[in-house]
Amino acid sequence: MSRIIEKTLNALPTILNQGLETVNYGAHLKTLCHSVLNIDSKYDEEQYIKNEIKYLKEKLNQPDVTSNCLRESLLCCLFCHILSYDVSFSFIHAIKLIQGSIVDKTIGYVLVRCFLNENHELVVLLINSIQKDIKSSNVLEVRLGLIAACSLINTEMIPAVLPLVVDRLNHPKVFIRKKALACLYRFLVISPNSVQHIEDKFRHALTDKDLGVVWSALYLFYHLIQKNAEPYKDLVDSLIHIQGQVINRQIVSEYDYKHIPAPWLQILILKILALLGQGDHETSRKIYPVLAETLQKCETNQEISFAIVDECIITIATVAAQTELLEDATKLVGKFLKSTSKNLQYLGLCSLTKLTILQKSCAAAHQMSIIGCLEDTDNTIKLKTFDLLGVMTNSNNVKVICTRMLSFLTDNTDQSVQETIATKMVDLMIEFSPQMEWFIEVIISTLEILNTRLGNKFVNQIQHKIKRDVSQRADGKETVINLFLAVLQTECKPLPDPVVKVASWVLGEYYKNTTGSSSTHRSADQLTQLLVRHYCQPIGDMTRFYILSAVIKLLPSCHDHEALLTEFNNYHAMCRIENITASLIQKFKELQLLISNKELIKKTSSDITRDTMDFTMSFLDEFVCEALENGAKPYLPGYLRKSQPPVLEETKSLFAGLKMEAYRSDYSALSSSPPASGQAGQTSHAGQDGLWVSRSPVGSSGSGASTAPSNIRDVSVDKT
Repeated sequence: MSRIIEKTLNALPTILNQGLETVNYGAHLKTLCHSVLNIDSKYDEEQYIKNEIKYLKEKLNQPDVTSNCLRESLLCCLFCHILSYDVSFSFIHAIKLIQGSIVDKTIGYVLVRCFLNENHELVVLLINSIQKDIKSSNVLEVRLGLIAACSLINTEMIPAVLPLVVDRLNHPKVFIRKKALACLYRFLVISPNSVQHIEDKFRHALTDKDLGVVWSALYLFYHLIQKNAEPYKDLVDSLIHIQGQVINRQIVSEYDYKHIPAPWLQILILKILALLGQGDHETSRKIYPVLAETLQKCETNQEISFAIVDECIITIATVAAQTELLEDATKLVGKFLKSTSKNLQYLGLCSLTKLTILQKSCAAAHQMSIIGCLEDTDNTIKLKTFDLLGVMTNSNNVKVICTRMLSFLTDNTDQSVQETIATKMVDLMIEFSPQMEWFIEVIISTLEILNTRLGNKFVNQIQHKIKRDVSQRADGKETVINLFLAVLQTECKPLPDPVVKVASWVLGEYYKNTTGSSSTHRSADQLTQLLVRHYCQPIGDMTRFYILSAVIKLLPSCHDHEALLTEFNNYHAMCRIENITASLIQKFKELQLLISNKELIKKTSSDITRDTMDFTMSFLDEFVCEALENGAKPYLPGYLRKSQPPVLEETKSLFAGLKMEAYRSDYSALSSSPPASGQAGQTSHAGQDGLWVSRSPVGSSGSGASTAPSNIRDVSVDKT
């Protein structure tokens, strides 16, 4: 830590002077930094900083303080400010420092940008200084003014400096034009409407002779195109021309990075082209040649060239790409996957995933590399490989891919990783699984690995998948019942809650339609006994709710109802009633009611289909008619209720004994002058607004009422 402080203090003059005349700072700033560094406790630090702030405040208030002393004191204040101590007394001195020489102005602007934000009340005092500096003939002052405008000008102050900043777009110095564009970019971000009328200035900047100015203008257009690309389709030709100049090295070599010409500019242009070509075939056809040329020029082993290739692939995946482009990009992805760098391998997997979404055959050429990534020790590489496999999955290879995922799920204990893989695996099995038996076998193995919270997320998806498969097979009901019966009969260990939920739902949903079939080999009484055994296991209340629902559906096929109810009662007698949820108690009450009423059981045994359902709820007609006769209001649809104003109901009967009006004041008169002295029965008081208020004293019932003495505190109230 001390070495960092030393380096910071040594570099401080260079940072603040920025090539200007050398300024020698006293030893006080170094002493302050070293002293704070050597303090052991927070309390000692606070006491030391408080004394230092008191000393700095007195020093800054001296009338004859020198320029060097003022700079050093303000830098000490900045150090205290960084440590989160209040030095607001120094803010005005930093603003005053801006009015001095170019050295004072540089340090002053640095301090002000550290002390203040764009919404600070003192920023108003800087407007004149910023305007003056932007208009200055000194390029250093212009640069400082533009930098300050980027940091400190808020939405309300933009009109005051916008014309001056726009005028600086024509400045002969390149770095001034770049700073002006950066300032306009800031204005565009915080207030887009304030600069929309100068869009032609942005377009003109794209034709600047200096590449740095063009680069700055491209950031403005990138921000605009992200919101709406349609008005800027005409820029495609200009962008293609700029990209062609860059990749053909028709620019100055100072923008090269590791012999790659302006790589970050290429990436920016590719991002803009992707936005402009998205969903537009005509624009995409213009982009194809420059994308192919960019890929061809990037066939090097430099890491920055990999970044350009990756951005090209993203652009190809975004626009309506040609088959030739996809093939060229697929070949280059092999360099990513064969690299020893984990970062490049990850990037290659991401790129190959994007290409495979467009064309499934893209991944076929890299099968061995993909298998190698599956064997990688880095879980991040494995997860991204599984993402790629998910895109490659079809009905022919789903078993192999899901088996590999299940193996990875078994070996990994990280819950977040398990959730990611399990979600992808369940989605793939639901979409591509060829056989119901295989699906149920693998899904049960998956649910046994996951904890209850993760497994419960997939219960509804599994039910929908089973329902779909059962409807497509003649023997689907018997098959699914036998599969889950085998699972429920397992006695080696308690089953996970999600498995019991799905099994209970299957037995309750499909057993009544398979009664008498030789393939089930189980009576309803045996099934209910099996469900009761799992009901008594340490499972969640929602799982017990599923079991009770299944038992209720099996009741019409059962014979020994009383024994069934006795077993449930015995279990509940062993449990404390407060540990059972209300929904479970309600469901158990329904079971008791059904068992006590045989007629209700017969009604539940009848098959209910969509054709027999009464969606008009005509069984409520009698109740509705009776309610309307008793004065109830008819039902109004939602759109009619929204179009009508709310009607306030009469509340007299409910609030008959309460006073609902606002309490009136005891003051009987308000006048602009005090009442005449000696007026009987009234006292006068001067209000806060200069109004004289005359009022009758408490207890007066008329003009002849006696006045109560002012020193009486207890006032009796006549309750009549």
